[in-house]
Amino acid sequence: MKQNLNVFGLLVAFTLSWHSNIKGNEFSNMDFEGAIQPLVPDGAFRVPIADALPGWTEYLGGVQYDKVPYNTLSAGGGSVSLQGPGSSERILQGYYTVVMQGPDYVLGTAFALGQTGQVPVTAKSLQFWAIYFQGVEVSFNNHHLPCVAIDNGAEHTVYGVDISQYAGQTGELLFTAPPKSWAYLDNLQFSSEAVVVPEPGTISLFALGAFALAGRFVWRRVKS
Repeated sequence: MKQNLNVFGLLVAFTLSWHSNIKGNEFSNMDFEGAIQPLVPDGAFRVPIADALPGWTEYLGGVQYDKVPYNTLSAGGGSVSLQGPGSSERILQGYYTVVMQGPDYVLGTAFALGQTGQVPVTAKSLQFWAIYFQGVEVSFNNHHLPCVAIDNGAEHTVYGVDISQYAGQTGELLFTAPPKSWAYLDNLQFSSEAVVVPEPGTISLFALGAFALAGRFVWRRVKS
């Protein structure tokens, strides 16, 4: 009887450990709402990335950074910044949005934002909201994932990438801002719906919608 109880205990412990490992591999803070308060910028308007973007890592040329700009944009050198309450920038969803800026000069070093986790086994696509989406690249485990506009929201465009071949795999999801690139990102989520490339005419409408949204926000910033 005692031996049976020991075996049962081992099975329970193994099951709990396995479940914990699986949970621990999941992507987190995909909507960027997980900021740990208070966020108090230093003299350079930066906050620790561990507080601003828990679960995420910022890179400059492959080297990790431990701080990110908060409620401010780069003047031209590029950055990955968090915009939140009090920011003059557009918040796409909730209280926080990430802005990715590549350096203005062609030979500048790319900035990147990444997180390692397990793609859900049922995932067929990764979808996210964006505006000003120009030149920012998406990859998983160093495999480039082409982006396509799949829908227009009231004040954002929904983009999607095909992630189906990596379902169930663990690796790094990376958003990279090379020189001359730009994007406001928010509301990342894996979906069981496949990314369907729209017909050429529909793509043109999405592009026109995205251009109109970008123009609207540029006009707002100029007026402010």
